[in-house]
Amino acid sequence: MDIIKLSKMLISLFMTIISLSPCGSLASLDKMSKCVKNYLKSEETILKDSIERSDELIGTNPELDIHSILSGLGSGESPCTYSKDVNEIYKNCKHINPDELRNNQSILIDFNNGGLGNQMSSFASTFALARQLNLKQLLTHRSHAMLSKYFKFTASEILESYFCRPCEDIKFTSITESSHPSGQVLFMPAYPNIISIYRQYLNTFRSIFRLREEYQDRAQEFLLNVKRKSKLENPTFIAIHNRRG
Repeated sequence: MDIIKLSKMLISLFMTIISLSPCGSLASLDKMSKCVKNYLKSEETILKDSIERSDELIGTNPELDIHSILSGLGSGESPCTYSKDVNEIYKNCKHINPDELRNNQSILIDFNNGGLGNQMSSFASTFALARQLNLKQLLTHRSHAMLSKYFKFTASEILESYFCRPCEDIKFTSITESSHPSGQVLFMPAYPNIISIYRQYLNTFRSIFRLREEYQDRAQEFLLNVKRKSKLENPTFIAIHNRRG
């Protein structure tokens, strides 16, 4: 079995599993389903509880500032995540006054420093929620760089390409604390994976996440090497993703 067929089988299995999720769809920001609201709130509660427990342990020691650590990890406690020399990449970005956003379509963005799996599920959740609530999805440079490394990624709405200093110039509001369709920049909870919302966009994601040929070729070469060593005429390959943490 070649890598393309194997990938299609794994994707089909994944799609079948996630189609069983119980939550319904959304119609507007103020009509968010209880299932989705509970999920988003639980993500924030878990994060806040972990910060409070950490504060009790470390006190006010500046060398162990848990807030700075979590921000650096892209946990969602602070939406600000910086990429080195990003202003040199997006030279046409603008310094903006928050008042200029007042009458614009609200923006939805996810901040995380996760690996490929987290980036994909976070993108999918943000993509789906933005469309169902009529929000504009933006990606951070960090997320776009990770996704475009492995995929022929065409989504190019990047936060830093619009705003030169987003963390200084923009007020970010949690998606769970807003019901306004315009004038805000909203952010998702840490590492969202809201299967019930994005399952209806799976065909779209198949076209977005198109693996680059170089990785397909390397995977095919690896499988052929395993086949030669196994001395089996037509072995069946089974891939297992051990997603830890």
